[in-house]
Amino acid sequence: MPRGTTAAVSQADDELRDDAGNGSEEPAKKPARKKKRKRKRKKRSAPESAVREAEAEKGERRPRRWWIALVVIGLIELFLFGSRGRIRVCVAHEGEHDFALIDQPRTEENTRRYPTCEKRTNVGIVSHFDEARDHAMLTACQRAAVLRPKHVVYQCALPEDGWQHRVETSFVPPWDPVYYKRLFWFAFDD
Repeated sequence: MPRGTTAAVSQADDELRDDAGNGSEEPAKKPARKKKRKRKRKKRSAPESAVREAEAEKGERRPRRWWIALVVIGLIELFLFGSRGRIRVCVAHEGEHDFALIDQPRTEENTRRYPTCEKRTNVGIVSHFDEARDHAMLTACQRAAVLRPKHVVYQCALPEDGWQHRVETSFVPPWDPVYYKRLFWFAFDD
């Protein structure tokens, strides 16, 4: 209610009480005016001001959280871009080849026992691991069975009749040239 209406209502109530009173007719007294109270301003207490400052700081921290989230997402993408980036598929026939010779240098003595290996790259957000592995395996089987009948290539591709496969993958770090060629494909000519 507005302030003026409460004073008028209280004045009307006083007059009604006087009229309905004892029957004596006394002159009506003027109602005393109420002093207007000044509203006291609330002083901020220490906890309230601290809360408001914390809320202000929270508003400032939100952009930092977004930047941190973007950096984390970027690092995850960089990891996914290079995970299982190098694929090496080696095929060997049991009894003829030895997988233990893979990382050793070739010599005249071990050349015939050396397994046939193929390397592929699988760099990118979308992994083409299965396709790259199958393609490398078929190529390695074709090379291993060059001087053999055609059906031996199929036996090698489907590890039958003593043929064995070994698939090794490794991570391509972001500073590797293969990584940059794939990431900035429009800048490099092949």
